[in-house]
Amino acid sequence: MSDDIRGPVISAISGFVGVLVGTALIPWIRGHFLRKRAARYLAIRVVCTLDKYLEDCTDVAEDWGEENREGYSEARVSAPPTPSYPADLDCTASTTRSCMSFFPCRRWLRRQRA
Repeated sequence: MSDDIRGPVISAISGFVGVLVGTALIPWIRGHFLRKRAARYLAIRVVCTLDKYLEDCTDVAEDWGEENREGYSEARVSAPPTPSYPADLDCTASTTRSCMSFFPCRRWLRRQRA
């Protein structure tokens, strides 16, 4: 290859590689970080919901109950209801592994798609 052609060929290849990086790699990296942020937000919201549920379950577990007239122990605290998740949860933005392994969220996602 002569020296006259080598410069333009290198420029053309560099330009082509730059276009590939700009159109394929950058959107993939941006999507990766957006999914990571959405997964982190999802985890925070679910943990806050489950934290309240955990406190309610702890109250039930620590309840010794009181004795009724017949001598049987009756609970003073009733079982907590199943936690209701916030409406703004977006399981589709999260990674499949982290969201679909979480069973209640999977049920919620099925209800949203139906």
